[in-house]
Amino acid sequence: RAEWTDGNSPYLVMYSDNFFDLLPGESKAITVEMFLPHRHSGKVLGTFVVGGTNVESRNIPVDITSE
Repeated sequence: RAEWTDGNSPYLVMYSDNFFDLLPGESKAITVEMFLPHRHSGKVLGTFVVGGTNVESRNIPVDITSE
């Protein structure tokens, strides 16, 4: 999930995969696409939170500047 720290957040966030299973020692890349309003400028700050039922959650900081 995405948690945004201000009101300047993307209007749409799409993930390449929402639900998956991993065996111990496996890893998986997840692609994230964020869509900002037309003519958006400034910073977008937030955190991606990745977690599961049998793993500790991981917080990934997001800091994007658009012109």
